[in-house]
Amino acid sequence: MNNFKNFFQINKIFKEFNFAKNGELLIIDIGTHSGIEIKSFSNTSFFLNKILKDFFKKFFSFSNKKFLKVCKYYLDLINSHFKLKRSINKISLITIEPNFLHFSNTVYKNSTLLIPCAIDERSKNCIDTSKLYIANSNRLSEGNSIFINKKNINKNNYLLVSSIRTEALINLIKKRFMKRGLKIILRINCEGAEDQIIIKLKEKFPENLVGVLGSLKDVIDIKGLNKYNKLVRFMKKNNLKFIEFSSDIFSWEKAHSFILSHLK
Repeated sequence: MNNFKNFFQINKIFKEFNFAKNGELLIIDIGTHSGIEIKSFSNTSFFLNKILKDFFKKFFSFSNKKFLKVCKYYLDLINSHFKLKRSINKISLITIEPNFLHFSNTVYKNSTLLIPCAIDERSKNCIDTSKLYIANSNRLSEGNSIFINKKNINKNNYLLVSSIRTEALINLIKKRFMKRGLKIILRINCEGAEDQIIIKLKEKFPENLVGVLGSLKDVIDIKGLNKYNKLVRFMKKNNLKFIEFSSDIFSWEKAHSFILSHLK
């Protein structure tokens, strides 16, 4: 009987949970791709597999001092993973991804809402279609982009995808998720569209949007340094915190801690 109970507890640890329908914290994940960042705190099997692979890959390059430092980091990361996973019933998750080839991934099944669209401000229509250009001839690449001036794309190799303007996303959030005290965290990596999305969301939800996680380097690559600097000044002026959050394991703990800091 005890063995059965122990098995049940272990099985529960590895189980994936659905995000909340009406949580106190809303995470908007734009450019979800395969969902690595979200799975870093919601999928224990994926999380532990990534940690073990990373550890053994780097094991022989560790000095004694670095080994102890890395071990402490992993322990802190494991702690933040399980704390966040236990809090999933307080978090609503919107996944926004135009590439339908990713949709068999479990992160979409567990999210509160999937929006199968690109965010494209160039159209005059609220709902439209856009070309998603394929990076490095890989239809599942995280570098696929709606911008034709990206260096590693071929203008003749693209998927035709649905697209919406940021205003449509804002209206949806207002109608479906907005309530008193709601906190919003934006996790974003969408190959150059980040600046307009961040600015518009902060202008519409000045008290609710508390931070941005992800990557902003594509704003420089696609739109140039002036646009990037404008975004940085806007975020600084509006006390909007930015934290790197990517497939790199060493970006995870700070991002996890930031999310946890906005849960009661």
